[in-house]
Amino acid sequence: MYKSLSNDQLKQFPYPNLVAEVIESNYSINTLSENMRLGGRQVNDTEVWMKLRGEREIYVSEAYGLIRLFHTQWDYLFDSKLRTLHGKTVAYWRWYNRDESIREMDSDLLEIDNIVNALKSNPHVFEFIRHVITLNKEQREKAISMLQEDSYEE
Repeated sequence: MYKSLSNDQLKQFPYPNLVAEVIESNYSINTLSENMRLGGRQVNDTEVWMKLRGEREIYVSEAYGLIRLFHTQWDYLFDSKLRTLHGKTVAYWRWYNRDESIREMDSDLLEIDNIVNALKSNPHVFEFIRHVITLNKEQREKAISMLQEDSYEE
């Protein structure tokens, strides 16, 4: 379909998560159409493309075929709002490790990755952490309280 669309471009589709899943899964039009019970189709099949782009109605039976194919829920796949996590589509994360047959990445791993990237780009944070871990519980709570107060004043 479209190999790389920005999140803003995906948001233009009636079902942006469906389009993102099609892109990330690399499923062929034939696979999509067979799961929609439309029979085998060619890459440039107009009817399937129009349904995926929201230019033609997707019937309930076709929608359930796509839900089964992508192993998702209706409210996600046919949501009118693009779902993202850390700036990437949920579909991206679901298919991130497809070569290892892992379909969904644990949100804790995503958070750890986000923290590691933040630490790499902010080396001064390491010095702060080194200092904070030497504090006792009361000192840590006081420091956190002071930081929170400072952030509210700005």
